[in-house]
Amino acid sequence: MRVCVVGGKLQGIEALYLSKKAGFESVLIDRSSDVPGKSLADEFVCMDALKASDTIRSCDVVVPAFEDLQGLINLSHLCEQMGVPMLFDEKSYRISSSKIESNKFFDTIEVPTPKWIFNTKQKNSLKFPVILKPSEGSGSEDVVVAHTPEEFDSLYCNGTIAQEFVSGPSLSLELIGDGEEVEGLVVTQLEFDENYDCKRVFAPHELPEYTEELFFEYSIRIGKELGLRGVMDVEAMIRGKKPEIIEIDARLPSQTPTAVLHCSDVNILEETITTWIDGKLSFKRPRVKRAVIYEHVIVGDGGMKSVGEHVLASARNLQIVDKFHGAEEAIVGEVPEGLIITLILVGNDLTKLWKKREQAIDSIINKYVS
Repeated sequence: MRVCVVGGKLQGIEALYLSKKAGFESVLIDRSSDVPGKSLADEFVCMDALKASDTIRSCDVVVPAFEDLQGLINLSHLCEQMGVPMLFDEKSYRISSSKIESNKFFDTIEVPTPKWIFNTKQKNSLKFPVILKPSEGSGSEDVVVAHTPEEFDSLYCNGTIAQEFVSGPSLSLELIGDGEEVEGLVVTQLEFDENYDCKRVFAPHELPEYTEELFFEYSIRIGKELGLRGVMDVEAMIRGKKPEIIEIDARLPSQTPTAVLHCSDVNILEETITTWIDGKLSFKRPRVKRAVIYEHVIVGDGGMKSVGEHVLASARNLQIVDKFHGAEEAIVGEVPEGLIITLILVGNDLTKLWKKREQAIDSIINKYVS
């Protein structure tokens, strides 16, 4: 299987990593000559993908790893003309790429979300603090918290939605659909840095089974109502023991697929490609076979710090390293502050794995921090 990944940043890194683990041959296309995923690809083509017909034609499937809607549509049309399948569900993507449209959709299908608004006239209906985030795009970019109505007025801008801030744990779940049937994978738990950027993923999660099953039920409902074809990620915040959906993204996510692979042996990219090409779901909900902790740290002369994934956007020379300071695996690269290290720790018991993580952190500090 020869996989063409278009876009070499965060989602591209994930796609290239999963391709390697599946034993696929990977080719990365990106207009920039210095993207972080470059060193993980078997072949790199520096070009606008719309001009890379020969490269795309040589591949079995195209995995888009960027978030420009019109660019995705254009690339999808090109792939269709060449008869090369591209993992892109336009209908689901249109809804998931707009937080306004996706929240309206949640309300329509009666999936619980934190109370939200998208204009200043409704601000008095919210309980503070509220989180403000752009309607378009995913991740933590430009996400801020307003603690008072005065802060709200100073921070709010057009195209922003405001949502009541839920301070509980966060869960994530990937779905794969064939246009009719939808199946979920492993529920993972997320932790964030001070900028609300995900810095750590672990499984199994530490919440009651009731919470997981309710989250799973809501997620499957979302996927089926969308008629999802391909892969989608669902994220929820937990209020008490009940999940409230905060975001969906109908594309290959970053971070969680690697954690899911190591804890369940299910490669989300491989299963999505198989489902897309066969036109029918071919797997059942997997179980957690082992514990996993996946997280990012930067080390340098200034010490070590835990960081959100967006630091990877400036990384260079990324390499996969086995048995790294007690971790089963690490993805190691260079950033202006020093080394960026994505640790992947695997074990039979999560409690023991946290202790193993501490030992790995101490070993890395002793090696790299002067």
